[in-house]
Amino acid sequence: VFLRTRQLPPRFQRHLPDFLVGLARLARTFRTQPQEDQQEKLAREGQVDLGGMVLGRGFLEDLGTHDPLKLIRESRAPLLVLHGTEDTTVPPRHAALYLKAGLARNVRTQRVLITGADHTYARADWQTEVIERSVAWFKDTLQHFS
Repeated sequence: VFLRTRQLPPRFQRHLPDFLVGLARLARTFRTQPQEDQQEKLAREGQVDLGGMVLGRGFLEDLGTHDPLKLIRESRAPLLVLHGTEDTTVPPRHAALYLKAGLARNVRTQRVLITGADHTYARADWQTEVIERSVAWFKDTLQHFS
């Protein structure tokens, strides 16, 4: 039941504590431990390890409040969108939406797709590519402000 809360209609989800809804969403993706173990660990330690990411209760409580498209549209900051082509947590089509929103602001915006990568770039070559692409983008972007 706990993991299925992600599929509940919003009118039912609002009756659950936000951190349980957030944990359910992430646990469905990472399925690293039985759901009861994750919930108990969160209650006992205030954090859980999901796919190598240690996430605290505050992050999980805040998870449902994020609206990346809104933030991109409101920001004037340059934007780099890095996305794995095999990301099943955030579908690759979202990267296209983020790119479109960034380009509409007339601010430096670039999208880089990491071929084969999942949501957490869980291979050394994917992590290396993300770091190298990020560093190159920051260097190039910062030159525009010098």
